[in-house]
Amino acid sequence: MTKPNAVPMNDLKRLYQRYEVKIAREVTSTLQSGWWLNGAAGKRFAANFAKFVGASDCILVANGTDALELALRSVVGLNASHGR
Repeated sequence: MTKPNAVPMNDLKRLYQRYEVKIAREVTSTLQSGWWLNGAAGKRFAANFAKFVGASDCILVANGTDALELALRSVVGLNASHGR
């Protein structure tokens, strides 16, 4: 039996090296502002991401599970209570 070809993943080291200065600047700015959540950086990201995907709005969530739950609730019209 032959070994299947590996699916190449992102080369994070190469990507980091490419954007190292910008990443460091943004992380430092965010930490110095004291606003990890709901700050100017998050608002900027949401606006830029909405524009990038051609949407009028973008809502930032904590994780993929929250994103999926919100998406399903918006499509199926689930009420706010769990288990109903």
